[in-house]
This record gives sequence, C-alpha cells and structure tokens, in this order.
Amino acid sequence: MWKLARFLGTIGMFLSLIFIANCSWRIADLTVASTKNVEMGAEYVRVATGVRGSDIKSIIIFIPTGHPNLEEAVDRALEKADGELMTNVVLYQKWWWIPYIYGQIKYEVKGDIWKRKEKSVGFIDKDLLSKAQKIYKAVEKDGKIQLVEIDKTEIR
Repeated sequence: MWKLARFLGTIGMFLSLIFIANCSWRIADLTVASTKNVEMGAEYVRVATGVRGSDIKSIIIFIPTGHPNLEEAVDRALEKADGELMTNVVLYQKWWWIPYIYGQIKYEVKGDIWKRKEKSVGFIDKDLLSKAQKIYKAVEKDGKIQLVEIDKTEIR
C-alpha cells in the first residue's frame, strides 16, 4: 500500500513538473532606450536606478489573449520615476503555463531612469538689464513660483 502511494506521489510530482512550463530569457542589453521624444545633447539627471516595467498577456486554456508589448513595458518603467529615458536597460521575456488551464506571457525591462535637467535662463547682458524698466526674479513660496520685482542695484 505504501509503495503504491509513494509510486503515485512520485508520478504526480513528475507529471506536475512536465505540465507546468516556465521559461525566462534575456532578450537584449541596451545602452539607452526611450519611447519618448528625447533631445540629443540636452543634460539629463538620473532620478532612479533598477526600475522595472512590464506588460503581461494571459493564456486561457491554450489561446493567448494577445502579445505583450515592449513599448508598453518601457512606458510603465518611465512612468514609475517620471523619466524620459532609460540607461543600462535589460530586456526579458518570461512565460509560464499550466496546459489547458492558464498561463502568462510577459515582457519586462529593468534599468536606470533619467529626466531632462531643468533649463536655466543663463546669463543676460548688463547693458540690456540697465535699459529694462522692471526686472523680476522667480521665487518659490509655499510650493508656488511667484515673480518678484527686484531692484536694479541687486544685479552684479
């Protein structure tokens, strides 16, 4: 009796390993990836590292509900850190399936997120400033930006 139970248990474990399929592989390594318009030559700052984004589609019985979209996976990663581009990007495809029941296909991206550095006005010609009637500077107060008139003598 115990031999039969052990034999059936062994067969059950073996069949479950065969029937539950699972696979993952690295598709690519990219230096830079983005789904947004990126200004070449602009300065960017890293806002997050090791951010992941994915797009998943289901397999019901044996019919896939669609194909995962790599662009959607990158968009989701960029949205997590409010960034514009990714560096050190690794792309994976993963899937698992219990035959004739359910499964999933997934694209996953992982990388560092970068955002464009805020533009500064830069330098203004002193002669132009001396001819100006009023000069303002931007001041942050209570989370809002306000324009405050400044005295011309404050300008160096």
